[in-house]
Amino acid sequence: MKEYDLVNELGSQNWLDIVAGEAVVLGHLFHDAELVMRGTSLAAKLAEVRFDDDNFPKVEAEALNLLKVLDRAKKFREETVFLDEICEYEGGNRSLNKWEYDLILAKGVYQIQMYMPEYFGERLSDEYLSVEAVIRESYGDFGKFQRCDKSQEYGGQKMDTTDYYTNDGRLVCRRTDFTHDCGWKNGVSINYYIDDALQAVETWAKIRAILGRRK
Repeated sequence: MKEYDLVNELGSQNWLDIVAGEAVVLGHLFHDAELVMRGTSLAAKLAEVRFDDDNFPKVEAEALNLLKVLDRAKKFREETVFLDEICEYEGGNRSLNKWEYDLILAKGVYQIQMYMPEYFGERLSDEYLSVEAVIRESYGDFGKFQRCDKSQEYGGQKMDTTDYYTNDGRLVCRRTDFTHDCGWKNGVSINYYIDDALQAVETWAKIRAILGRRK
């Protein structure tokens, strides 16, 4: 995904630039890889395709679609309650290469989010494996869920999504692995969905016990 310096390069000359820049900024803030990738892809096309080019209407259509995605993401954010977080800071900002954990409530469903913005190669640390084991333990046999895989590309950046569903179609887990535009860094976000409040709180307490003094 393109880093924050891209946003500084985007001017405010027209609404297209604004949509691209907002998608990148909010994508980082919301931990939404698709927003960042689509914003980056739109910005690249705006730099390549002139307004009088025959292909420019396609770029405008892409911006309009992204605008709809942005609106949905902002509305979801407004309806989300952030209950707790566990993360580390470096230089006053959240670390980009250490796991971050969030407990949220969105539309009546609790979510435990695990997020690693940037890493090189594999990132299966002992911490990650321990936390994931605790979460999956709360579901019982995780292998009973139906798995659905999907891959998407935006401007050469790849995003692989793996969803797990119950037999009645309820989403249990969504894992998103994505690449950065530099080609040598990756990122991952994992959302676990829990309907039961007590289950969510007890699982979160176990995660806090594993991570100790991390804030």
